[in-house]
Amino acid sequence: MLILMLMGVLHAAPLPYQQLPELLTTNGEWRKSQSLLEAAESRRGALKRSFLPTLMARAGRESFTLGPGSGRTQNYATLEASINVYNGGRDQYLDRAREASYMAGMADSDDVRRHVLSRTRELWNAWRHHHEAVKILQETLKTNQDHLKAADKRVRAGLTTEADTLDFRQYALELEQELAREEEEVDDHGKLLAAVLGLSELPSLPESGAHAHDDNLLTLPFSPETHPKTRAVLADAETLKANSIRSNRWWTPRVDVYGALTHYSDRQQFFDSAAQREDMAVGAMITLPLFDGGEARRETQALEHTRRGEELYATQLKRELAAEHEKALVHVKLTHNLLHKAAESKKLAEKYMSLTLSEYQRGVKNSPDVREANERLANARLSEAQTRWDHETARANLMGLLGK
Repeated sequence: MLILMLMGVLHAAPLPYQQLPELLTTNGEWRKSQSLLEAAESRRGALKRSFLPTLMARAGRESFTLGPGSGRTQNYATLEASINVYNGGRDQYLDRAREASYMAGMADSDDVRRHVLSRTRELWNAWRHHHEAVKILQETLKTNQDHLKAADKRVRAGLTTEADTLDFRQYALELEQELAREEEEVDDHGKLLAAVLGLSELPSLPESGAHAHDDNLLTLPFSPETHPKTRAVLADAETLKANSIRSNRWWTPRVDVYGALTHYSDRQQFFDSAAQREDMAVGAMITLPLFDGGEARRETQALEHTRRGEELYATQLKRELAAEHEKALVHVKLTHNLLHKAAESKKLAEKYMSLTLSEYQRGVKNSPDVREANERLANARLSEAQTRWDHETARANLMGLLGK
């Protein structure tokens, strides 16, 4: 209920990056993984259930004739109960297999959550980046329009020719084209983000906070053994091992005790009175398989080969996850440094723009110089925005590996 209330507010309010994990409960992919986990959980406890009796009741009413006799209609009924007291240990290994399947389901659900959250963060970061690009282009376009007005004024004053304004007009057309592309990207990524989160309306973007210089993600421990991908593979291997042992015990006997109470019709068992058609039985039965054509042995071998394959894959997966974590750390550090360099480059572009305008007003620079300075500043700002996007994407990838 709290999540639904929160989502109702977010339809009209900004969508904070930090609240994305709280909104995954409406995602169909994650909900499917939860349903599969619940299915695996419902199969647990096979060993305990194996000690429960099985009961069967059957009743009917039939019309029949016996030889040349006249037809008759009678009731019949059977009540049977059976308890398995020994099953060669197969129930124990079935229980282990289902418990391992549940652990695999937990790992798969965790992995799906990480995947969906990573994709959501990826969409959010792209959505925010294109918002920022739109803002930069709009401000650059406004500045260019101001420069165009100033150039038109100089033309009317006879200080320059109309050709001096062409650079500004052409640059405005280029900016308008790029702005239209970025606005489309904002709309596309916003719709995808709303679809992933199950929002009926596009949310608004919150104000960007200051960039954090200290990133504690770089110091958090990472264990490939506890990653859900590794846990899922090892749990699958454990399931295969339990099923292999269970299959290999095909030859062990099964012992059942049973009881039955039966009321026959005359067609099934003829006696003079109805009371004589009632039977009662109590007994024990042993079932000993003698030969199954080698099918169980073949199945055991197949399960063992598959299990070894899963264990080898888990070893390889742990190596790759460790390497992926190292790569993610390096990429976060690299993009962080590049982000600071991009900020320094933007400051230089701003200073260059200021000096160019000052020299333009003194007649030292011309309109193409102003246009070039404005474009240089816009490119520096867009480059910084792109680098910020790269850095946040790198952080999101590292957070996905860490399960954050």
